[in-house]
Amino acid sequence: MTGASYLSNGFYDVYNFSFTGLNWYESKTTDLTTTYVQIPLVLKLNWQPMPLIEDWKLFLGLGISTNILLNSHLSEKSTRITESNDLFAPPNTIEYSDSQDVTDLGVKNAQFARLEIGMRYKRIMISYRFSLSIQDMYYDGLEKIWKIPSNESRYISTHDTQGKIKEKYSEFVLGFRLF
Repeated sequence: MTGASYLSNGFYDVYNFSFTGLNWYESKTTDLTTTYVQIPLVLKLNWQPMPLIEDWKLFLGLGISTNILLNSHLSEKSTRITESNDLFAPPNTIEYSDSQDVTDLGVKNAQFARLEIGMRYKRIMISYRFSLSIQDMYYDGLEKIWKIPSNESRYISTHDTQGKIKEKYSEFVLGFRLF
């Protein structure tokens, strides 16, 4: 099976930490939105559990999908508040934020492994898909243009500690077959 589909995808993460004994608070927000055109190549195994019902089939699919990046936008915000020991002094606040279109830094043709399970009745198809990137999906060169220091950026620091960024997504699909 092959074809093409449009995928609007993203990642949103909020990290909050406070330490009341030291009167210390930290908050980090990461918001990544992407849009892709997916071109899958999937091998499907169809199974007809009830031979008397010819129009109903279950299936399992395994394959690869090439995701062509159309648009990508990354926003991050990092805030750290430390209260002063002086009762009359305001708390010390350090804040960084940046929001940019990072399409040019992304992987243009990303390869994803795909697993798909579902059922088909006549021309109606219902399936669940899970996809996981095969390659590093880090926005190469982001650390050079990003206004947030690497140690304050959750996105950059995750890449630095793990060595790569993996993207994964799942889809619930309701489809109609023409033939």
